[in-house]
Amino acid sequence: MNKTLLFTLPFLSVLFLSTFASAMPYKPDVFCRRQGHQVKENRVCYFGNNQSCDLKRFYNGSCGQEFRQELPCRQQGESVYSQFESCCSGLKAAQPTSNWPFGGLVVMGPKKCYPQHEVFLHNHFWSLVVTCLISVGAIATLFWKQR
Repeated sequence: MNKTLLFTLPFLSVLFLSTFASAMPYKPDVFCRRQGHQVKENRVCYFGNNQSCDLKRFYNGSCGQEFRQELPCRQQGESVYSQFESCCSGLKAAQPTSNWPFGGLVVMGPKKCYPQHEVFLHNHFWSLVVTCLISVGAIATLFWKQR
C-alpha cells in the first residue's frame, strides 16, 4: 500500500471522528446545581443545614431523595441534559456546533433547546457533508498522484 495513503487515512479518520467531539460538563455536578444546591471541590452536593451527599449518589437517587425536586422545562437557547430534564413545549434539543473551520465540524457542549423547525440546522448533516467532500478530495488527490 502507498505510504502516503497510510498516513492520510489515519488523518481522515481523526478528522471524521472530530465532528462528533463534545465538551460535556460532569452531569452529576450540573444536576446538583440545577436542583438549587451547591457543589464543592470534593465532589459533594451540599443541601444546607450541614447535610450533603456524594454527587454520583445524589444523581443516581441513592442519597438525598428529600432534596430532589422536579426541574422546570428548559427555554429556547438553554442547555438541556436529556437524562434529567427536557425542553419546553414547541422546542426540541439539538447539538450546537461551532462555525469554524468549515461551518460546524466541532460539536460544542451540551444540547440546547431550539424551535422544532430550526433543529435540522443544528444537526450533523452539514458536518458530514463537508467531511465527506474533504475525504473524497483527499482520496482523489492520492489516486491522481499515483498515475
